[in-house]
Amino acid sequence: NGTSTMSSTVLLGAGSTERLKIDSTGLYVNGSSTALEGGASDIDGLSDGYYDSDNIGLGSSAFDNNVSAAGSTVVGHNSGGELTTGGRVTLVGTNAGANTATGWNTSYIGYDAGKNQTGSSNTAVGSLSQTGVTNSSGTNNTSVGYSSLTALTSGVHNVGIGRNVLNSITSSEYNVAVGNYSLQAITDNDAGHNVAVGHNAGKFLNEGKFNTFVGDDAGNSITVSTGYNTILGAWAFKAQTTGDKNIGVGYGAGDAVTTGSNNTVIGDLAG
Repeated sequence: NGTSTMSSTVLLGAGSTERLKIDSTGLYVNGSSTALEGGASDIDGLSDGYYDSDNIGLGSSAFDNNVSAAGSTVVGHNSGGELTTGGRVTLVGTNAGANTATGWNTSYIGYDAGKNQTGSSNTAVGSLSQTGVTNSSGTNNTSVGYSSLTALTSGVHNVGIGRNVLNSITSSEYNVAVGNYSLQAITDNDAGHNVAVGHNAGKFLNEGKFNTFVGDDAGNSITVSTGYNTILGAWAFKAQTTGDKNIGVGYGAGDAVTTGSNNTVIGDLAG
């Protein structure tokens, strides 16, 4: 039939038959008016959304059990699914903080990041970072990088930046590792207060405390040490497997030494 006047209108048809019409008066399907339904006016109106005056959740099963975790933001499938108490929690990523029932001032970003942690004041950025095991309770830990501090259970005040750094520690304390694979093998619960900066620095250290490794591959073969080694320089003491209270300064310092204690090597000397 047609019309001589039309404005701001969308028409879809099959041949000469009108099938869909949208204009200022509404939506019409096959000539009949159809109410515009669905959608959401806020996040809480979404099927996978949660919102209250203090918290925002978005994702399937995200914030499923929220009760009083004030000031929290949760985004991702199953992230914060068990969170009930605590506050100022930020979880982003599938399973991020999935089994975290309580916690304050924590941020877990990445797949499975902080999945099983219940401690407070932790920050984990990267897939599998600080994943832990059920009811892990570490506090004041910071990790950035894939699989960083992934086995952490009750350790405190550890800092790891880089892929796989400190990824074997469970309850060790006050370690700092910066650089891919640095201090990745520590499993002894008594090990602590170690510092490693550089790719592979202190990579295979299993036990020991108060060790300092700075430089690519610095002390990377040491596995067992009472501690107190200070090794500064790329490849310094890189072949040593056991030893305590050694000092190496400079590129390749003591790089031929395999065992021994109380040594000082300064400069590019094999030892």
